[in-house]
Amino acid sequence: QKFDADGRFIRMWGKFAQDGAFDSFYGPRAIAVDSLGRLYVADTGNDRVVVFDAEGNGLSTIGSSGFEAGFLDEPVGVAVSPDGLQLYVADTWNHRVVKYVDGRQALAFGTYGTPADPTQDLGQFWGPRDIAIDDRGQVYVTDTGNKRVQVFDMQGTPIRAFGGTGLAPGQFNAPTSISI
Repeated sequence: QKFDADGRFIRMWGKFAQDGAFDSFYGPRAIAVDSLGRLYVADTGNDRVVVFDAEGNGLSTIGSSGFEAGFLDEPVGVAVSPDGLQLYVADTWNHRVVKYVDGRQALAFGTYGTPADPTQDLGQFWGPRDIAIDDRGQVYVTDTGNKRVQVFDMQGTPIRAFGGTGLAPGQFNAPTSISI
């Protein structure tokens, strides 16, 4: 649903279905908006990202069910780069992040892994869920199963990680969302 800044309803689109139509969703989990006003919806249950224009008209879909390169398995988080040209998708059960440029996969990074030390073995994921990108282009990914947040450059090179299991300040128990 779309609302104005004062909370007034503007429009709604979508219905529950798995028929492949633009307005059919099965468990949408996240949205991102680029500099042109295009809306990217992580249609998690349909293993795709649906792209709409600023008026809510369907433009394209990105991804489909699968495990190989070019496919998605429960995409949960989406984020658009500061320049609005790159889309990053948390491909949760493929344990990776996928970068798209002009709707085409340009890069996938990450592998399945459970490091003993959350600040080590960067690039290993266990169910990444959400993504945020700062104004310098650093990509923050919630690595939910590994109870940490990993930070990458826009080409997928690991920079650092923080968090870890526990209840102490700075530690996490299954972080699922992030915002910058």
